[in-house]
Amino acid sequence: MGIKIKHTDPTLNSFSTDDLVVNVKGGSLFFKSNTELFRIKGDTLTTTVTESFGDELWYRTGNNLYYTSGSVGIGTTTPNALLEIANPSTEITTLIVGRNTGNPSIKASSEGHLIMDGNGEFAALNYYENQDVILAYGGGKVGINKTNPSTKLDVNGTITATGTNFSSDINLKTNINNIETPLETISKLKGITFDWKDPIIKTDKTLQGTKHGLIAQEVEKILPNLVHTNKTKTVSYIEIIPILIEAIKEQQNQINDLKNKINE
Repeated sequence: MGIKIKHTDPTLNSFSTDDLVVNVKGGSLFFKSNTELFRIKGDTLTTTVTESFGDELWYRTGNNLYYTSGSVGIGTTTPNALLEIANPSTEITTLIVGRNTGNPSIKASSEGHLIMDGNGEFAALNYYENQDVILAYGGGKVGINKTNPSTKLDVNGTITATGTNFSSDINLKTNINNIETPLETISKLKGITFDWKDPIIKTDKTLQGTKHGLIAQEVEKILPNLVHTNKTKTVSYIEIIPILIEAIKEQQNQINDLKNKINE
């Protein structure tokens, strides 16, 4: 029986016909037809090749290298997906996609981090498609300009938005009470001016220069439920608004009482 070869290429380690594929791998010569695979190594012919010999072969057409079926494992012999890359070493990066000088990349680090790097250009999600983007759905936190977020979304910098809505439906609330002594509470708070000294924050030009605010440690003594601690302290400024509203109302009542006494 003869085999007619349609083409040869000395740079390839395999060639194929309509019915037969010949491949050189691991010092062995593999022959694969539509139904059978056998191997020649040295002077030994194996007619029943098991998976340990590699019963599926890689194929090459031009500059393309492809696998016909099954899964591919790199660093593992039992891949659990079409492509699984296992990294037993903590000293090397697992995967880099599309990384050349000046081009963006997606990289899986040896520490288990998935990194998207614009490298001079922006990195985008759903740049061309009008679809939702879900982050941290299974748990965890999202940090922007920081690696150790303390809340669901932790931003080290300025947030710009055309609008912000906060949940305030009465159906979501319980234990509703009036704010006691709001004017007295507000009078105890001390507003200050300051400059941020964190060198990371100073890279954000919108945070440079004199700012207005409160000292979290001082607020904690007056309104402890508005202060949260995770390495550093934060203040829920938004919760001061209802206290201010009630303080203005209380002050206006005092003004009206004085007016009434003057008019008597």
